[in-house]
Amino acid sequence: ARWPGRRSALDGAPAAAMPPHVYTSRRYARRGGPGGAVQNACAAFFVGALMLVGSAVLLWWNEGTAVERYETLELARREVLELGEGARAGSGGRGRLVHVTAVASGEVLDDGTFGVAVPALRLRRDAQTLQWVEKTSERKRQGGGRDVTYSYSRQWRGERVRSEGFHRGGYDNPVSLRYSPAEWDARVSLAGGFELAPSLVQKLSGFQSVELDASEASSQREEANGLIAARRAAGAAGSDAVALRDERALSRPTQVAYVPRGYSASHSKLQSYRPGTEPEVGDVEVRFSAVPSGQVVSVLAKQDSSGKLSAWRPPASKTRGSGASSVAVVAFGDVSAAELIASEVTANTIRTFVLRGVGTLLCFFGFLLLSSPITTLVGVVEFVPIVGPMLSGLVGAGLCFASLTLGLAMATCTIAAAWIAHRPLFATLAIGAAIAVLCMGSRTGHGSGRTTG
Repeated sequence: ARWPGRRSALDGAPAAAMPPHVYTSRRYARRGGPGGAVQNACAAFFVGALMLVGSAVLLWWNEGTAVERYETLELARREVLELGEGARAGSGGRGRLVHVTAVASGEVLDDGTFGVAVPALRLRRDAQTLQWVEKTSERKRQGGGRDVTYSYSRQWRGERVRSEGFHRGGYDNPVSLRYSPAEWDARVSLAGGFELAPSLVQKLSGFQSVELDASEASSQREEANGLIAARRAAGAAGSDAVALRDERALSRPTQVAYVPRGYSASHSKLQSYRPGTEPEVGDVEVRFSAVPSGQVVSVLAKQDSSGKLSAWRPPASKTRGSGASSVAVVAFGDVSAAELIASEVTANTIRTFVLRGVGTLLCFFGFLLLSSPITTLVGVVEFVPIVGPMLSGLVGAGLCFASLTLGLAMATCTIAAAWIAHRPLFATLAIGAAIAVLCMGSRTGHGSGRTTG
């Protein structure tokens, strides 16, 4: 919808001339021969077979990866070298998995466009443009055909939404975005001469909003570039060295060098529309957030000869294969090596169960698609009054239940087979325990039957 007193960014029409934003298109089923229905059923059958193959591959790979990850973390638990407080790079543990806890210092990062410069470990610019977004929903009608509903809403998006493919015209988005999201990572060093590899820096989260101060900003690009260059020179001269070790530096407002003409600035964002008015499609909001420098971090990684910390991979002689995963963990605060490894074990467990669920769903939908020929045959009598819809519903419910049962059985058997292949001893013990429980239950049942007799 548009707002009173504002013109449309789409076609210049006033608010009252704007069309509604929800449309329903009615599509009728074609009453051709049975060839089309048979063709669709065969295609669904083929897709279902592919889904079953994919689910088996996914479940097998997931179990193998879970076992390998668990063994790698157990090896890391035994191999890790604790570097105590005040440890220095190169003092020991070269090439080994080490645990370090120290204060992290970054750099003065600036985005180069607006001149927002902060002492931080990471800097993020979140630039979003208000755009039209199309959503589609379908509803099958009794008797054939379907209703397709197209709804349009305005949403803030960082990437361009292509409106050329919209079902309805008049909801045009900008051809290009003036500003886009971006991130900058500092070269992070730890007290004692250690340095984090870029892959570890990217694991640092905990972004905090950057408060902005545009009191000295310029709307002229050349003048703003001069301010940015002067601040960079001041940072290179060491005026920000204290701020790099102060994790509270972000609590103070940050100077903005450039505010484009027509934009306004508040303490939290830059915006292309006037304060107090509603934004239109094409308007822009820019916010900044950063990971403060000067925080204590705990790292579990490999140390090289120069003190750089990077991902550790166990030697092939201590693993069952060459595909062992790496260990590179970083967290804020004084976190022990045991706690870091425990968090990775928990993450591995969660990922394993999530993928098991995905694989099981693939099995279910695979068998459901395999039953498409039966559904197509039953659809022939669907148009018979009273009896047709009832028979179709019963058959559909039965096929759904059968697909669920077969899907669970296939997923369980695939997981069991994977365990036998990847952890044969453990799987054998588990199977033996299950058989023992079944035998005990059977004997108990026979015994109670004889007693009753």
